[in-house]
Amino acid sequence: MTGENADGGGEAGEGSHDHGDVRYLDAKQSVDERAVNRRVRERLLTALPDAPRVFDAGCGTGVALRRLREWGVSPRAYHGVDADPALIAEARDRHSNEGRSSLPGDSDPASTRGDDSTSVSFAVADALAAARRLRDSVGDDATLDGQPDLVVAGSFLDLVSVREALELFTDVTAPGGLVYAPFTFDGTTAFTPSHPADEVVERAYHREIDSTPGRDTRAGRRALSILDGADGDLLAVGSSDWIVRARADGGDRLYPADEGYFLDCILGFVADALFVDSDDATTSALTTTARTAVDAADGVGPSAVRDWLVTRRQQLRDGELCYLAHQLDLLYRAPPES
Repeated sequence: MTGENADGGGEAGEGSHDHGDVRYLDAKQSVDERAVNRRVRERLLTALPDAPRVFDAGCGTGVALRRLREWGVSPRAYHGVDADPALIAEARDRHSNEGRSSLPGDSDPASTRGDDSTSVSFAVADALAAARRLRDSVGDDATLDGQPDLVVAGSFLDLVSVREALELFTDVTAPGGLVYAPFTFDGTTAFTPSHPADEVVERAYHREIDSTPGRDTRAGRRALSILDGADGDLLAVGSSDWIVRARADGGDRLYPADEGYFLDCILGFVADALFVDSDDATTSALTTTARTAVDAADGVGPSAVRDWLVTRRQQLRDGELCYLAHQLDLLYRAPPES
């Protein structure tokens, strides 16, 4: 058996192209756990107060809460927000034995308290809007019983205006509070083995991302510059690159856990940037962004871009495709109260 059956059943190749897909987020967990920068994590654990109040921006299914607990952190209160109702429903279901509540103005409030005395809450909301409401309701809101001691923004800063998000997160934290932004994308997408169209594809993919309002393929370095010049302290920064590759298993090459599906989704995201109909690359027209990248290239035409995707999908089926995305983990401490 080779890597073609990413889920043990259906073929990889035309998977869901949705960053909010629950299976994609689940498949991503083993990649994240391998990538997390240990030095930044240890600095975080050293700097955190006992029983911190945690605000999780773009929380997805609540993985950050589970990860913090695995690292030995027992939050006094945790509040996760995500704009996707399906993800919040999944998060609530997975943490159904724990507390749920909402910030003022967030949808579907409900509240209980877990056995470990952690108040856990999830809400459907734009993360930046929810942070503003939290900032403006200090003293009036019981969700976190005050300003958060920790803002978590995992795989988030490249989806929004970096400066706006960081200024808001550093403002909303308690004096001396922490902002932890792991897996912040920083401008490198690479696949191996090499292909003649690699540079054109990467250029088109990144330009398509950057053309979306608020998106930023160089969010990591921009965040580093902003936090390094802020009034507080940039406590730690380090790389947290995603690296996905198959491993030899007897005579086969298999991707760990569900990482074949994860990699299939990544190819889907790239295909969406390249082709008007990404599921039919052999006949579909190139997107405007891809055509611009091809026109600027020397000797790489539309057929080479089509071959790139066909070849990559076959390499995924054969367990030969490797993927790298360069990312940064950043940890910042807000100034103490003056």
